[in-house]
Amino acid sequence: GGGTGGGGVDVNAQIAAIRAEADIADGGTVSLPVNGALVTHLKPAISGATADPPGFFIQGQQAGPAVFVAVDPATLTPATAVGDAVSFTATQVGVASGLRQVTAVSSYTRDSAGNNTTNLAQTVSGVDFTAANAVNEYESELVTLTGSVTAVGTAGTGYDSATMTTTGTTTGTSLRLRIPNSLQATEDIGVGCTVSATAIPLWRFTQGTTNQAQPSAWVASSLAGTTCPAPRVTMAEALNSTTVRVSFNRAIASGSVTPGAFTITGGTGLTVSAAMNSSPTQVVLTTSTQVGATTYTVTVASSVQDVRGTGVDSANNSAMFQAARPNDCTAAVVISQLYPAGGNSGSVQTFDFIELHNRTNAAVNLAGWSLQYQSPTGSGAWSPSAANKYVFDAGTIAAGGYFLVQGAAGTNDAGPLPVAPDLVTSLALGGTAGKVALVGNDVSLTGCPVGAADAGGLVDFVGYGSTANCSENSMPFTGFTNAQALQRNEQSGAQLTCSDTNSNTIDFAPITPAPRNSGSTANVCTCP
Repeated sequence: GGGTGGGGVDVNAQIAAIRAEADIADGGTVSLPVNGALVTHLKPAISGATADPPGFFIQGQQAGPAVFVAVDPATLTPATAVGDAVSFTATQVGVASGLRQVTAVSSYTRDSAGNNTTNLAQTVSGVDFTAANAVNEYESELVTLTGSVTAVGTAGTGYDSATMTTTGTTTGTSLRLRIPNSLQATEDIGVGCTVSATAIPLWRFTQGTTNQAQPSAWVASSLAGTTCPAPRVTMAEALNSTTVRVSFNRAIASGSVTPGAFTITGGTGLTVSAAMNSSPTQVVLTTSTQVGATTYTVTVASSVQDVRGTGVDSANNSAMFQAARPNDCTAAVVISQLYPAGGNSGSVQTFDFIELHNRTNAAVNLAGWSLQYQSPTGSGAWSPSAANKYVFDAGTIAAGGYFLVQGAAGTNDAGPLPVAPDLVTSLALGGTAGKVALVGNDVSLTGCPVGAADAGGLVDFVGYGSTANCSENSMPFTGFTNAQALQRNEQSGAQLTCSDTNSNTIDFAPITPAPRNSGSTANVCTCP
């Protein structure tokens, strides 16, 4: 396959004519011949990617040009295969997201089979794909490259992407490896991986000012030289008194997960009787009963491997967690709903609010208690200002009752709270992150009071937002927007009603704000 088809026809000029025609008659009917082009790669159908059809790439010489033929190889006779020299007439051409392509052909024939195509691949590791026209120069051509992954994301329905830097492309997002979700599930290409891709076509994506080179692979053999760092343990948390969830930074092979690979120390230790994947990056352990107020450490053996077969990094193979507090009514009053984004952009309430709930069957007097707030990264003494602390001079919550505390207003006027507050304060909460404490006295808190010996007055605590430096079980609640409140889980069932496992990330869920006040229906929690 040199570049000259049968009868001395210049196939490179023919492919160039198709690429030029696509600019002129996008989607129009044409009659452009191709004689003896080499099929360099097949693009399979990807589930759900209806706007991203199967097809094949053709090229005449190493320096290009090349073009994608958006015609399913299986519909042609004989079915197209890599290494075929093919001839046809392009009858329709077009451009999809910047990629020039043939969308219909006639008079298709296979001239020969088994031709070498790997010699057409150009090494592009040194190409700067942020430069003007760099993507145009290599579009649809067969390339080989090595690069470091700096970010991962999606690249259209059914596809994942890995933003890369190379010796030529050192910054930005102009170069992204594109692979199907199914291939990513087995390759798990993530940040820190070094991708070595061999003889794959250069897809492209152009939309507005975005112009990306997207070298694309559909089979694992194209990425055979890729290496990734060993998986690390990122955190552990007790879901209940006999269940612990361990999280990793990479997908873990389920076949490598066994109870004996997990050791839990602290106190008298815990026995792990079962272990199984709950998600690609998380493993749930069944343990002997945890002892309250005990801090445990889970250590993972290197026999636990990621999907690439690499064992857990021995320098990052453990994490600490606090024993789950039994889901009982030890804490009579809890923070049951919290809306910190009142009056912010995108908010649905003008005011911040804090909803309290008496979980017991006896009234609770709040006189002398306090609500206190500190910024997400604040440390040292908590401020006693009116925006950060309110001391109750009165207020009783009936058995199972709620008590609604209104806070400060933001600039976005979304109207009053849907139910009347029981108390109006100047408490001003951070919209995206912060720390709120319910304290059984009026003493200002210091530092992170969760688990502190001198925080005997602490009744309940909520750390929220990814930057909060203090929370129950060292896990602030995240994953909410300015249009959502944080509500304590209140599912039915003796073990879940009015959930208080002493872990903010477990006990809360995002909801559309629905504050309750002293006039709302009481809910006495079911306690085991």
